[in-house]
Amino acid sequence: EKKKGNEFSYLFRKKIQITDPFWYLFGLQEIFIDETYSFKSDLINPYIIDCGANIGLSAIYFKKKYPNAIIDCFEADKLIFNKLHYNINQFNFNNITLHQKAIWINNNELSFISDGSVGGHIIETNFKKENLVPAVRLKDFLDKKVNFLKIDIEGVEFEVVHDCAEKLNNVENIFVEYHSSHENEQKIGELLII
Repeated sequence: EKKKGNEFSYLFRKKIQITDPFWYLFGLQEIFIDETYSFKSDLINPYIIDCGANIGLSAIYFKKKYPNAIIDCFEADKLIFNKLHYNINQFNFNNITLHQKAIWINNNELSFISDGSVGGHIIETNFKKENLVPAVRLKDFLDKKVNFLKIDIEGVEFEVVHDCAEKLNNVENIFVEYHSSHENEQKIGELLII
């Protein structure tokens, strides 16, 4: 369904906003059918950090699996964050905090380029005011036990995980979707030994 340039779908009988039909269907398959983010916890209220929350499919999945979960969702892209906010509100979930911030290795502002769907990313140049987004240091959120940490942050996974290394012992389960490009040296080997 389309309305005023926005695309909508229905998930668990709730109307949600999506960015792109292809990536929405891919996300449904990956998250709800393949259960890529499945983890086991004996807690009724596991603490989950969702870095790169996009439109909220992962957060919805976590809340369906653990209705009392406490979740911090981070999404840097302002347009996508607005869809995330709308979608989470459709479900009236409790204990979800949404942060319109980029995950990084310190608390500052970063230049961010949006692709309007799933591939927005931090850039080293083009520091125009309209491209700046607030950033938070993930390491600061790892002082307490984290039952599931999801990192899907489009190309800065190595830097962030490396910065958090000494606190990863507080993380019970971690999922990292690693992204590389031809401009950046491949560091997946180094990432796996952190």
